[in-house]
Amino acid sequence: MYVDYFEELVNQSENPQDDFKKLRRFKKNLEDGMEYCLEIAEEKAYESENLASIPKTVKEQSKRLTSIFNALEASAMALT
Repeated sequence: MYVDYFEELVNQSENPQDDFKKLRRFKKNLEDGMEYCLEIAEEKAYESENLASIPKTVKEQSKRLTSIFNALEASAMALT
């Protein structure tokens, strides 16, 4: 997943207010991708696939994404 990359972009942001809209869109796209991963996890796995691990990973990364975004949002709001 791209949560590491998202966090990197947030940390590199020099102007959270200007970057907020772009990063909010990126977050939404990540969330959509996570939902798709959960849909895949519900399918029948091939013999060598480990689809059972997907929901736990998505839950962990979703929490992390939300935490990172909330910090960005607080930073952007503090500048207004």
